[in-house]
Amino acid sequence: MTTIRGNAPTMSDFVSIARNPDISPKSVLCRAVLLGSVSSVDRRGIYVLDVLTESASWVKCGTTGHSPRDCTNDLRSQYKFKCSACGGTDHVTFFCSIKDSKADEQTDFKPSKSQKTTPKPASKPARKPKAESTNPDPQQNPKAEPANPDLQQNPKVKPANLDLQQKTKAEPANPDLQQKRLAEQLKTKGNHAFKSEDFETAIDYYTQAIKWYDRESIYHSNRAAAYIAKKRFRLALADCHRAVALQSDHPTAKVLVRLGRCHFSLGAIIPALSALRQAIVLEPGNSVALSFRKKAVELQSHIDDFEGARSRNHWRMAQSAYEKCIQIIEEEEGDVPIEWTCWGIEVEIARGNWEEASGLVESAIQEHPNCPDLTLLHALVLFLTGTFEYAARQILTTLRMDPDSRKAKQLRLRVRTFEQLKAEGNEFFGDSQWRRAIDKYNEALQIVSEKLEEGNGGHIRALLLSNRAAAYVKLNQYKEARSDIKSSLTLHPTFFKAIRCRARINLHEECYDAAIEDFKQAIEYVRTEAERRALQAELNEAERMAAIKRNKRKNHYDTLGMPKALFVILEGMLIRAAGLTRTCSVLEIKKAYKRESLKHHPDKVGLCCHSLCLIVLRIIAIKGGNEERFKLVVEAYAILSDPLERSRHDAELNKYTSYSEQDDYDWSYFTP
Repeated sequence: MTTIRGNAPTMSDFVSIARNPDISPKSVLCRAVLLGSVSSVDRRGIYVLDVLTESASWVKCGTTGHSPRDCTNDLRSQYKFKCSACGGTDHVTFFCSIKDSKADEQTDFKPSKSQKTTPKPASKPARKPKAESTNPDPQQNPKAEPANPDLQQNPKVKPANLDLQQKTKAEPANPDLQQKRLAEQLKTKGNHAFKSEDFETAIDYYTQAIKWYDRESIYHSNRAAAYIAKKRFRLALADCHRAVALQSDHPTAKVLVRLGRCHFSLGAIIPALSALRQAIVLEPGNSVALSFRKKAVELQSHIDDFEGARSRNHWRMAQSAYEKCIQIIEEEEGDVPIEWTCWGIEVEIARGNWEEASGLVESAIQEHPNCPDLTLLHALVLFLTGTFEYAARQILTTLRMDPDSRKAKQLRLRVRTFEQLKAEGNEFFGDSQWRRAIDKYNEALQIVSEKLEEGNGGHIRALLLSNRAAAYVKLNQYKEARSDIKSSLTLHPTFFKAIRCRARINLHEECYDAAIEDFKQAIEYVRTEAERRALQAELNEAERMAAIKRNKRKNHYDTLGMPKALFVILEGMLIRAAGLTRTCSVLEIKKAYKRESLKHHPDKVGLCCHSLCLIVLRIIAIKGGNEERFKLVVEAYAILSDPLERSRHDAELNKYTSYSEQDDYDWSYFTP
């Protein structure tokens, strides 16, 4: 037999080969049947046969007197072939509509000697499945198939597979049905993987099933369950929505429970409660739905508590409610909503925890860079901490994402106005125009007011108060300066400029120990090396002055007695109050110690009264809370209460003065 190499031959190939007189047309036809060309055998086999016989220059039957077309020797009837799928003899298995068999069954194509040739019909007969064998006598041809016994007994009885063949030919295979069958097999594998807790493999199988057939809700629902097991609630939520959409108006309770759980884990409480209520209506005894509904109601109560506390500026209560909300979501290993992240930043700003607020907003922006609310909060944090340049950049970023943001526009105006007023105040301060500088600082303080939701003004308000305190010091208004410094350090405890100003005030009031401590503390928080050297020089000067004061001889009687600048008004006359003398008794020393210790104790500040001769006298400007003075009082009492130490102290005083109770104060100042 001649071999035709390459792809399956077409009709033009057979025609060209048939015109070659050296090739037998029988070999060409057998090769065409075996190779199974769609165009040359199954659909147009008769036409190919006609072309072959027409093109040959000889007659197949070996006789003369007729043309090849009129030859009664039908070549097709001499070659027997059979379809292994349906048993038909008019086609091969490759072209059979029933494709469940693995390979074609091809028999030996040898012509039967006893087979009679039939005349060729004038027209092409319709191809019908042949239920009978071409050779009814198996004894004459043992290789032929035996006839169907049912047809031998009753010719009207049809073969068992004839209806199936006709139905299969009448109705082509449904591709959707095959895809769904394959998807079901993948779903079954996914279920086995899910039961063995191999959720990643289960997700892969469900995904493949959805690719083959995506109109089945169970595939999406099962993949959502696998996503929930892996705590991927956003992907699970999308599958639950798809499953509910495919189930149309009758979603199952299982899908609704999974949908509610996804909403709950993502912080969407209202949709979660809605889905869980529907699931409970369908299945009132669903324990999972009831459990998550209870959790959702509890979470909703905490959210309401937070919003109420925030509206009343009760930020400590708001922080407690916020932490409970976060705790519930973290127990479920869900994702915290962006809105809740903004709540946490607002709480830290209101509590004045600037480092925590800055860290939260920066990490949140990395996860959600296109959220205008986060960038606006970042700009507010930068502004309140004194980083004006970066705050302006974040405001511009917010306006690019949300050009109509009213809050961003207001914050941009505040930043510009504040920078201008602060610069003008610093300029007046540099020109020694202290009053005008204080006025500008007051205007800037009105822009950054003591709002609780903004941390009482933050670091920039502390900066303005420190600058105004420095101006008050220049004007010798130490009381106002100390008040501003106290407020500044309350807002910003590590602000070295405010600590330095307080050290200078203590140095002016001769509180050297307090001044030294403040200078040391300021050096710890200083930023530049030049400022560090300047503070070290002031610290050295304070230590030198403190050493001079400690080496100065002390009169402990004056320490426990009334100070020389203290006067009483009695009967319209200004009279100096009497102090302790060297001849005072131990009882008088104890009374003086109690009076002075209460007056100068660091934890007790206020006015005090002094009784003299059973008459309550009006005291002029007694100021308590002086720690340095309190230490001197304690030291004086310790010496004067001990007889031996008191005698030594009196001896030291006798060396330098006769202690004649002389007074070096100029009383003429109070002369009318």
